[in-house]
Amino acid sequence: MEELRSTEILDREIQEDARRKADKILKAAESDCIGIEREAAERFEKMSVQKKEEYGHMLDSYRKDAEAAVPLEKQRRLIAYIDGAVQNALDSWFASAGTEKKLGLLGVLLSKYSPALEGRKLNVFYCGYHDGDIERLISGRLKNSTVLSMKELSDSEARSRGLDDGFFIQTDDGFVFCRVTCAELRDEILQEHREELAVRLLGPDVFSVAGNSN
Repeated sequence: MEELRSTEILDREIQEDARRKADKILKAAESDCIGIEREAAERFEKMSVQKKEEYGHMLDSYRKDAEAAVPLEKQRRLIAYIDGAVQNALDSWFASAGTEKKLGLLGVLLSKYSPALEGRKLNVFYCGYHDGDIERLISGRLKNSTVLSMKELSDSEARSRGLDDGFFIQTDDGFVFCRVTCAELRDEILQEHREELAVRLLGPDVFSVAGNSN
């Protein structure tokens, strides 16, 4: 009996010692966990602040770019509107202009080619006009040149050659080829007088408004 009681006491001592060690380990682990949790929280907080600042800078940069783009977009649209208005007005003018006015302008364009065409023998391809009108125009502007042939192009032939309203002139040797068309006139007028047309059409302040658009 005495031996059995001694065994029971020894077992209790062993269990108690194991419990104390386990409690010590658990407390140490709990302390470590608290430390790790605190460290993780601090690290997360630091990272959050860092990321918030980083994304804040990115957002500010994006906002500035967006705000800067708005005035530029407004200005681009206004300039596009002005240009479109000028081109539409010019197209309307050509559509409503009579044959005499257009022939007068085609004659001015033809005169610019006189150094290359004067005194030469010419073949003429035309559409949209009477051959007599074209021949008189050429004879009046190129007094020393000779018209060898006049050919009126059909609609399909004119389209294939890129001729809309006017005529082509080719020297008999084929070395010189000139386009005398309303399309050429239109492009030249836009290139040389676009600003003047815009002012006449939309008023003297049109470009100051476009420049200050924001």
